[in-house]
Amino acid sequence: MPLRSRSILFALVAFFLASIGKAQPQPTGQPAVVERLSSAHEYLRQGSLLRSLQSFDLLDDPQQLAAWDPQNQLMRSELLASLRPQHNPDRELAALVNAYASSPHTPHVQIRRGLAALQRERHGQARLHFDEAVAAASERDNEHVDANAAGTAYYWLGIAHLTDRDAAFHSQAAVALRMSCDEYPRNPFADDACFALGQMHEAAGELDSAIAYYDRLVEKYPGSENRLEAALRAAQSHLRLGRVDAARTLLATVSSELTATPADQDRHAVLTAEYHLLRAAAEEYAGDYVSAEKSYLAVVYARESPYRRAAMLGLADTYRAAGHSDSSGAIFRRVVAEHRRDAAGMYAEYQLALAMAPAPHAAESLEPLELIARDTTHAYSLHARLTLARIHYLGQEFVTAATLLDSSLARNASPSLRAKALLLRGVVKLALLRYADADDDLSTSLRLARTTPLVLLPDRDSVIAQAALAGAIAMIHAGHPSDAVPQLNRLLDTKPSATMSAEAMYWLGEAFYASGVLPSAVQTMEDVIERYPSSNRIEDALYAIGWAQLRQRKLDRAEAAFARLVKAYPLTVYGTEAHLRRGDCLYLLRKYSAAADAYHEADSAGAHPELAEYARYQAALATFHAEKREQASAEFTRFASTYPKSELTDDAVFMTGLVDYLYRRYSQSVAMHRSLTINHPTSPLVARALTTMSAAYYALGDFDSARASASLVIQSHQESSYLGEAQAALGRADVAIRERERQLARDQQRVEDIVDRARALRIDGKYDEAVNEYERALTRTTNEELIGAIMLDIARAHMLARDTGASLAALHKASLRRETSAGNTALWTIADYYRDIHEADSAVLYYERVAGDDSSMQLAQLRIGQTYLGNERWTEALDAFNKVVAAPMALPAVAAEAHLGMASAHAGRGDRERAREIYERIIRDHAGEEISHRAQEQLRALGNL
Repeated sequence: MPLRSRSILFALVAFFLASIGKAQPQPTGQPAVVERLSSAHEYLRQGSLLRSLQSFDLLDDPQQLAAWDPQNQLMRSELLASLRPQHNPDRELAALVNAYASSPHTPHVQIRRGLAALQRERHGQARLHFDEAVAAASERDNEHVDANAAGTAYYWLGIAHLTDRDAAFHSQAAVALRMSCDEYPRNPFADDACFALGQMHEAAGELDSAIAYYDRLVEKYPGSENRLEAALRAAQSHLRLGRVDAARTLLATVSSELTATPADQDRHAVLTAEYHLLRAAAEEYAGDYVSAEKSYLAVVYARESPYRRAAMLGLADTYRAAGHSDSSGAIFRRVVAEHRRDAAGMYAEYQLALAMAPAPHAAESLEPLELIARDTTHAYSLHARLTLARIHYLGQEFVTAATLLDSSLARNASPSLRAKALLLRGVVKLALLRYADADDDLSTSLRLARTTPLVLLPDRDSVIAQAALAGAIAMIHAGHPSDAVPQLNRLLDTKPSATMSAEAMYWLGEAFYASGVLPSAVQTMEDVIERYPSSNRIEDALYAIGWAQLRQRKLDRAEAAFARLVKAYPLTVYGTEAHLRRGDCLYLLRKYSAAADAYHEADSAGAHPELAEYARYQAALATFHAEKREQASAEFTRFASTYPKSELTDDAVFMTGLVDYLYRRYSQSVAMHRSLTINHPTSPLVARALTTMSAAYYALGDFDSARASASLVIQSHQESSYLGEAQAALGRADVAIRERERQLARDQQRVEDIVDRARALRIDGKYDEAVNEYERALTRTTNEELIGAIMLDIARAHMLARDTGASLAALHKASLRRETSAGNTALWTIADYYRDIHEADSAVLYYERVAGDDSSMQLAQLRIGQTYLGNERWTEALDAFNKVVAAPMALPAVAAEAHLGMASAHAGRGDRERAREIYERIIRDHAGEEISHRAQEQLRALGNL
């Protein structure tokens, strides 16, 4: 419905007819002139314009023309302009203005001059004349005439602005048209001004303003020929805004008025067709497809309706919406068969191609769309390209989709298509992990959609919401989550659909999480769960809550969140991982049995292979700490066999050997730890394995091997935290070797022989006989060193015989001989034993006795600190480590181990900053050493928690 204005003939001639009774020609003293003028007026009243002009032409004598009043001269000029378009009345009208400068007819003369200029597309000249008409009307006192003239002049001034090719004049057009209908509401063109303003606002997408002007025309100008068309356009605008009830009410009013007998049959037919089309659209919006079908058919079967093909398209769309795809396709094919290359035919062809596109895994189903996409003259070529790009995107063919969109945007697309193409390309780039590029495209799409009129982009709100959401996601992934927060809040303020709201709120929580605002992240995710319980983001929200709580060290709450996730989604990807994270929380809470159960559940739930590997190792480790060591040993062995190349295999092998050592299976322990040093020579556990091997060899009486293992730690692993234990083991081995050498120096009848026999018996597993021999040897010597060594052997024999009480009793006796190396060794052994069984106070008591010896003080204090540390007695641990550090001539390796323990103690107390300072100092002062690597690992662990 293009912008329409009345013809110049009926625009002004009718206006003058209305005032003919007041402006009869005045007697001139020439009866013939009076008679001719009267005839001209009479013919004009009867609508016989040509005869009227002929009557005027008979008075074409210049002397007679000068006797006419201005109105008759103006009327003649109007008739000439209407019946003889080549006639230019400007010269005679200018003369008329000059001759009657103060005449009340001057505004009308200037209007006539403006219309003549407008007919010749001289917009600047026309505007000048209309401005002069307004000025002339403002100087008169006759309010009725002047108001009409001013209102008419403002209307035509607006039309002159509006029809100018320079769009910069459009805002001035709106001002002039508003003056016409607002300031002079009774002028003959006030209704036209309202109608024009409504069309301008409608074209700009300002639909509420358009409706206001259309409603004003309908209410205030019941006789206007634009009234029905204004009502129809108002109904159409209501439909575009989704106000179906308001549109149906207006259409009901139009329906009752369309039943009247029309004066203009052609225009009535057009309005009737438009009414049926709008009513069909309204009924389709309301879901009444039957009524919509009837309205469309009324247009299809109307005679020579200009909207017949449009109605056929609407009917096909209605059938498709109602689920009758066959009927819809048949009508589209008929439209194409009638005329393929007009707008309706190309739309139908595109819809037929769309109907084929969803066919799964059928390359030929895309061929019709591809043909349209390649045809650059097709009205829906770009639409087809966007559809193909979307199909490729959904098929995860992201590069193909991006290429299609790049070529589409290189063409001269409309703002609406460009906004949608940029939106889709931004989403594709998100999938390609090109976050910065995605952010650029989505920001441009958002800006373009906001500035595109609703009439050009009916789904503008949806495009804006999608672009805002996808853009925020791009910001988060690009490392700018704080920028995404206000954009997501603005999106939520627009109150989008429930699905979009849930998605936006979820990503708002992700933005808070990525920004480190963890309490807000938790609250936002909880809001998603509470407000949108049917959303598909509930699982993701629960997972995010668990991690946010874990990062805040709120382990109980984190475990609860992961437990909720496991319960609601036990077999999903996040569900299986939640088992693991719940296990981690329980492990950190030292609830080892429950942690082991959670890890086992993750494994049985079908976790991803990498997660299953982690779950199995952690399950074994938690089982070990739950004091189920034999079960843990079996699980570690199974893990090492299943994952021989895992990064955790060396840990599993070590733990298996450690369990063997703790259960005094020394030979098995040695074999397992030896395999670790051979198969995993770069493992950080090699030093600890060698130290344990040394202790196992010593327990087996193989002092040379014990010494070799301890020496290897001291020589090759200076940075190891087990350096002190290795040194102690070396000392014990040296003592044993020296004792053995003294015994060898005696003859066969000496005590050494008896001891040798005892040891041989012990090695053969004849522990009771060995103890008897040892007791016999004690009765034959007074050498304190030898007595102490024999007591140690007795203790070992009892230990091998699994008689812990007797072994401890022997060690206690040996420890009383403080002046001997055996006494010191006994103290170390007893202290280590109590430490291994987690009797911290007893262990510390014996370590303190060892510390009485200046040579062992630093190592003993280090063990005291480590014992307290293992039992989470942070303050006492710090005291012990401080004594090591403060000792004069402190050994560097021991001091470094003490500093590492101090850092752990500070972390345990919650003083993370102090712990961080110590870790960083160790890393800096011992760069390249093993202890530096361990400090780095513990620092990373501190940061993760």
